[in-house]
Amino acid sequence: MHILITNNTLADLAGSELYVYDLALELQKKGHRVTCFTLQPGVVSQKLQERGIAVTCDVEAIPEDIDIIHAHHPLEMRLAAARLPLVPLMYVSHGITHPLERPGQSEACVTRYIAVSKDVHRHLVDVDGVSKDLMEIIPNFVDTDRFAPTHPISPKPGRILVVSNHYGLSDMRATIEKACEIAGNLELQVIGATTQSVWNVEDYIDWADVVITLGRGALQAMAMGRAVVIYDYRGG
Repeated sequence: MHILITNNTLADLAGSELYVYDLALELQKKGHRVTCFTLQPGVVSQKLQERGIAVTCDVEAIPEDIDIIHAHHPLEMRLAAARLPLVPLMYVSHGITHPLERPGQSEACVTRYIAVSKDVHRHLVDVDGVSKDLMEIIPNFVDTDRFAPTHPISPKPGRILVVSNHYGLSDMRATIEKACEIAGNLELQVIGATTQSVWNVEDYIDWADVVITLGRGALQAMAMGRAVVIYDYRGG
């Protein structure tokens, strides 16, 4: 099967971009052919191409032999649907806060809607008016070959890792640093778009005893046997 994955950007080490990377490699591992379409290439698209995944930024270059479209984000979804109007298309929504996760008026081109959580499912139904009959929940996942521990956590937590693209927003930074101080001046590292973007996030998780994050980051940390605190700039 030839699968097209669309995403608004494959430039940064962020949520949907890394989701596309993991998904494309797993589909490839299962014997499928994968092509990715984005209007903003970058670090992640380069990583995909290094692993043998085709990436295009030209809608006219999307192959005509696509069997199914796995779409994220409304603009790229509509471009792919216009290019391949007879190909089944599933729209995947990853969150309830970012406007790019909203499908908009897309009934004409969407075959199936996928929500990554119950909250997203509820939002698609109650806010976007998507029929429950056209939707299902497929939870987030982890590559447990990549996210596997090599060091045990300490009996008494001493190293704290924050994985967030929003560190410094709101009072998040002050809250975490104060908590580390109260707990005995725990060693703190922070990775993410506003601090330092890293590809080898698993190495940083393996260093930590406790990981403060959310979403797929929490699943990755749990897969590596770390204690997890669900917390970000919107709260915990």
